[in-house]
Amino acid sequence: LNTDGTVSVATTAGAAAAGSTVSTGVGHTQNHAVVYDPSTDRVVCISGNYQSPQSLEYTVGTISGTSISFGTPTTFSGNYGYDPSIAYDPDTERILVIYREGTSVSGKVAKARVMTVDPSDNSIDLGSVNSGWTTNGRYSNYNCSGLSYDTTANKFVVVYKDDLGSNYGYAIVATVTGGSTNTVAFGTEVAVRSEYAGAISCDYDS
Repeated sequence: LNTDGTVSVATTAGAAAAGSTVSTGVGHTQNHAVVYDPSTDRVVCISGNYQSPQSLEYTVGTISGTSISFGTPTTFSGNYGYDPSIAYDPDTERILVIYREGTSVSGKVAKARVMTVDPSDNSIDLGSVNSGWTTNGRYSNYNCSGLSYDTTANKFVVVYKDDLGSNYGYAIVATVTGGSTNTVAFGTEVAVRSEYAGAISCDYDS
C-alpha cells in the first residue's frame, strides 16, 4: 500500500535462490527426517526404503552454495524400520534418532540411537541401540512421534502415541552421553493427553 493510496506488487530484496533437486540415493522412500549438524556443517537425512527388505537408511549431505550432494545410503535398521524423528544436541554435538521396528501393533518396538558425523568421509558412527524405551516398549506409527532438544535443560523431549492400549499421548525425557560412549538414557514417561492422540510433534521455545 503506497502513501497515495495505490497498491504495488511487493518484492523481497536478497531473496534466497533455490538450487536444483537431487536424489538422496534411497529408492522407494517415505517417512523422511532431516537435521543439520552445525559442528560438521553436514545434513543428515533418514529415509524409509520400502523395497524388500523394508529398512531405514541414512545419507550425509554436503551443501555448497545452492547445491547439495549426498554420500552412499547406509542401512541402520533393516527389521521393518519406520517413522524416524531426528534432532541435534549442540552440547554433546551428537544426533539422536528415534524410530520403531516391526510390523504388527504388538511388534512396533521403540528404538533409539545416537549418531556422530565424520565430515572427513561423510560417514556416521552409530551408538548402541536403546530398545523398548517406552513403558510397554512400543509407540505408534504414521506421524505419531516427535523429538526436540531443550537447550536450557540440555535434554531431549520425545512425544509419542501409545497404540498398544490407551492410544494416549505421552512425553519422555532423553539424555545423550557423548565422548566414547554415544549412548542415550530415558526417564519416566508421562501422559500429556489422556485421550486419543492423533498426529504428534513438539518443538522448543527459546
